[in-house]
Amino acid sequence: KFDVPASSPAATGTDHIAPAFHG
Repeated sequence: KFDVPASSPAATGTDHIAPAFHG
């Protein structure tokens, strides 16, 4: 996973559509 806020899409299991958080 990535270091993102709990309110980000990645927290819901959709980190594959959140390239903005891939870093």
